[in-house]
Amino acid sequence: MKKELIEPLSWCEIDHKAIEHNFDQILKLISRNQFILPKRTDKLNHLKNPEHILAVVKADAYGHGMEFVATLLQQKGCGHFGVANVEEGICLRNAGITKPILIFENSLKEYAKHIATYNLTPTVCTHELAH
Repeated sequence: MKKELIEPLSWCEIDHKAIEHNFDQILKLISRNQFILPKRTDKLNHLKNPEHILAVVKADAYGHGMEFVATLLQQKGCGHFGVANVEEGICLRNAGITKPILIFENSLKEYAKHIATYNLTPTVCTHELAH
């Protein structure tokens, strides 16, 4: 039996210029502010550097294409990326992302080899897992 192809009712077009524009707007907003931590009086000017921005690209960058978005933002100077799990981190490494990648979910010890091999930053919730 041959499957009949049904045309999709919706689609998504990703505009890379809009992503670049949004990143530039974030940089403009943080450059106008003076960040002060509680109990500190020195201004944290280093927060104006795009290297200190962590872009959350989990869940395929919320449907925008994780590899595409992360590559674009890395080229714009974004310094860190956040993903849901080890698999997404490996996907970004295979796409050429060299910046630090934080895994949001608690990583199982079974993934330790992959985390080390792909230079990922795990979220650790227990002392046992840290060891």
